[in-house]
Amino acid sequence: MQTLLGHTVESLQGTPFTRLLSDEGVDTFEQARRALEQTGLTQKITLKLRHTDRHSVWVEATMWQPGSDAGPGHGVVLTVHDVSQHRKYQLIIEELHQRNSLRQQDGDYQQPVTSQTFLDQTSEAVVIADADGHIQSVNRSFCEITGYTAREVIGHNPSILQSGIHTAHFYEALWRSLSEKGRWKGEIWNRRKNGEVYPQLGSISIVRNDDGSLRNYVAVFSDVSKAKEAETNLFFAQNHDPLTGLPNRRYCLEKVGHAVMERRRAVPGIAVVFLDIDRFKLLNDARGHHTGDRFLQSVAQRLTGACPKNGLLCRWGADEFVMVLEQVTNRDGIAIIVQTLFNALAKPLSLEGHELIPSACVGISFYPEDAADAQGLMQAAETALYRAKERGPSSIELFTPLLAERLQRKFEVASDLRRAIQNDELTLNYQPQVDSRTKVLLGVEALVRWQHPVNGLMLPATFIPRPASQASITGKYLGT
Repeated sequence: MQTLLGHTVESLQGTPFTRLLSDEGVDTFEQARRALEQTGLTQKITLKLRHTDRHSVWVEATMWQPGSDAGPGHGVVLTVHDVSQHRKYQLIIEELHQRNSLRQQDGDYQQPVTSQTFLDQTSEAVVIADADGHIQSVNRSFCEITGYTAREVIGHNPSILQSGIHTAHFYEALWRSLSEKGRWKGEIWNRRKNGEVYPQLGSISIVRNDDGSLRNYVAVFSDVSKAKEAETNLFFAQNHDPLTGLPNRRYCLEKVGHAVMERRRAVPGIAVVFLDIDRFKLLNDARGHHTGDRFLQSVAQRLTGACPKNGLLCRWGADEFVMVLEQVTNRDGIAIIVQTLFNALAKPLSLEGHELIPSACVGISFYPEDAADAQGLMQAAETALYRAKERGPSSIELFTPLLAERLQRKFEVASDLRRAIQNDELTLNYQPQVDSRTKVLLGVEALVRWQHPVNGLMLPATFIPRPASQASITGKYLGT
């Protein structure tokens, strides 16, 4: 920002972005922001910013919303590319268009006004071609960006720069825009002389003679490969786990959501395989986070190697991974995939002189059988995983509505139990322990009972299924 606008990062903290805009730029920005919040679609706009020395800076801005569970209205991300030189040149071209004066007249002789000195001063590449599309003039920036010299391209068609990436439909739309509007603007991928394919942002305009006939094509473009690389890096950072390099929870949820929308129009279903690595917390606590991180990296590599072509492996968090499988037509095939994952994990792993045998519990859900949307599908797989972990290491569980009801009941009991402890609804009953031979009293057994205000007297088996709950009750009533 200091190079672009003269502001330091510290001086801009807490400053509304609109204060950096010219008056006309505020309306453009607000319209794009509203459109982004309403549609969620990335917006590309041209903005006029103010430099600290009061001169104007034109930028091409790409605006999108970062992933956030908080929903819309919680900030936007902008990446900007300085196009001041490009804008200045475009304004001159527009003026020349209006006057049809991209030439000088000397009797019957006409020559294009290329003003090579002016063209070489701009950082944007400039190409002027005749009505047949043959290149007549290029500037210094064109040569620097493409690697071609002027002599190598003059007389040739600009198609020598084509990358082969775009379809015939793309070029048809480009020429249709030129024919109907007299200009085209957008992003195009071309090829440098050394074979490198790169993105460029620019425009192509038509210059006409006084009688309306086509005289020249003028193309102005800039190399945006560095800006694209920065966008790609930012996208990767937002959507991938820094430890394993796998897609993260945000990307996973987005992918499942898109997959559900697509499957609503198709027959094949989706499967979500939720994995929890067994005993990872014990390893992490005993050997430290460094060893735990290396362990997770190795596990991620093994799972990635075992992931089928129709699957996407993501790190959900901590020791949990999610595999999203599309085009699922046969449930039996999932069992084979899970067994492949187990086999890949089960190979001995040496870390810091210790040999470990990784394993995992798995919960599985299917769309559309188990849920109607992405959130429900993920929740169903988590519910199945919860049951698998109760059964012990290397367990697999498929989601059923009964599991969901059982889990919901556990949460209700746990919530009621906390209230019961506070309200002294639990009581101790003492049962004598007597030697059957001598009839001597050996002691008493303390039995807890819960006088529930709605369900009546409840036995321990119905409300002490978990050691944590049992410990809290024992601690309160036995003074431990």
